[in-house]
Amino acid sequence: QRQMCIRDSSMLVVNLLSGAHQTKKPHLAVLVQEAKELVAAKNLRCDWLHVNGHSGDPGNERANALARCEARKAKQA
Repeated sequence: QRQMCIRDSSMLVVNLLSGAHQTKKPHLAVLVQEAKELVAAKNLRCDWLHVNGHSGDPGNERANALARCEARKAKQA
């Protein structure tokens, strides 16, 4: 089993995916289930870590840049 760490600036996401929090919102429950199934299918062990957004974390800054780029593309379409 391979191990990986996924870092996210959303405490809600980290808590949902780590199992520390449950949701009654159907759309979130579906996303959490799909993410957990993907992790299991890839035989991964994931640690979910909260990082502060816009704090200079290289991975988080890169994710923000990609999200902004895709948002601009979607707006132009």
